[in-house]
Amino acid sequence: MKQRLLKWVTTLSSCIVLLLLCGINVHAAEYSISTNDSWIEGSTEEKGVNYYVFTIPSAGRVTVTFQSYTLGGRCYLLDKDLVKEYTNLAQSGSVTSPSTGKFSIDLEAGAYSLKVFGDHYGNKYASSYRVKASFVPAHNNEKEPNNDFETAMPLANGTLVKGFFSADDGIDFYRFSIGEGANIRTTVSRGTLGKYDFSVWDSDLMEVDSYGTYEQTRTWEKYLAPGTYYIKLSKFSYGDNRTGTYTLKWEGFTYVKSIQLKKSTLVLEKGKSYSLLQSISPASANNKNIQWTSDNTSVARVDSHGKVTANGIGAATIKAAAMDGSEVEATCQIVVKPAKTKITKCKRTRDRNVYVKVKAQKNVSGIQYQMSRSRNFKGKKSSYYAGATETSATTAALKKNKTYYFRARMYIDYGGKRYYGAWSQTKKVKTGKRTMLTGYYSWRSI
Repeated sequence: MKQRLLKWVTTLSSCIVLLLLCGINVHAAEYSISTNDSWIEGSTEEKGVNYYVFTIPSAGRVTVTFQSYTLGGRCYLLDKDLVKEYTNLAQSGSVTSPSTGKFSIDLEAGAYSLKVFGDHYGNKYASSYRVKASFVPAHNNEKEPNNDFETAMPLANGTLVKGFFSADDGIDFYRFSIGEGANIRTTVSRGTLGKYDFSVWDSDLMEVDSYGTYEQTRTWEKYLAPGTYYIKLSKFSYGDNRTGTYTLKWEGFTYVKSIQLKKSTLVLEKGKSYSLLQSISPASANNKNIQWTSDNTSVARVDSHGKVTANGIGAATIKAAAMDGSEVEATCQIVVKPAKTKITKCKRTRDRNVYVKVKAQKNVSGIQYQMSRSRNFKGKKSSYYAGATETSATTAALKKNKTYYFRARMYIDYGGKRYYGAWSQTKKVKTGKRTMLTGYYSWRSI
């Protein structure tokens, strides 16, 4: 009996030694931990190890927070087979001054383990701690595997794909084909990803172009001949934030070639509006957005649809510029003429003299006053051209006991031409029967 017991003890001791030589801790315990950001309290004995297993249903970012109440608290993130170490925390604290650390890491779907123990410069200690984990899904829609040219994911024109680089996967390939030569534009936007490398390859696996960038959004564009091409995205070889989410889209791109306006020169009355845009060519252009600007908004302003509104008397240039990078432009010269003139007074002053006053307008060049014996101003009439500030005029003595009609309009001189505003309303005055009177007058009698 003693010999059997001795043999059993010897065998057990050999197994323990073998386990220790293989690096397996006999004081290990395994638990489950959720990813709902809830604390779990724990402790280990001297040389003891606790494992916390969690599973994430899809690719995403895991954040682990570890708080140590003892010297040399350690928390390691490992794969499910306890072979690969991803990252770790070392926190030394006390019950009255706990030490807290945190790490975030992008992982593929699957099971992982947290290894918690006490170790300070190689000395194994008992540990007391708490730990929690949280998970945010990446919501990526790339089709895995797509880690080389052969498994490259097909990508249709204009389709947006959301990709994801993890600690285990830092390269993605996409494939597209074009039936005829075209301008190809790719747009990559970083989500949680940091710097990345981008390259385009042809069907002979020859690199067409490449770049590396930290830019939030980067557009690459080039004319490509018909054929099949590959887009390769890979995480940068060093630095922080080398994993995370991104979006990618490619599209065949047709530039705007011309912008047609309804007029190249346009005369507008103050206060009036006019829509300038006629068409954009070709109809297949991908981006038909136009930037409209006025070089003198006090005279004419233009909205985002090309509608011009005359604000004040004068001249302005309206420019329509394509926003697709083609640098195509079109311009229209606007002249704003005075608004319809308003007569505020029209009356006899000396029985046979008539006084006419109009409402002033800013920036006019002058005013034309006119009188006639005819209501429709046909036949004999008399005009007087006054300066911009002469908002009133008086006739010479008119014929006795006759009816006269009066009107006025303002004008602007620009570019060697005179642009008239609309005539005012017509005013009627009947003269008296007295003899001709002398005095100041503006224009001759008829």
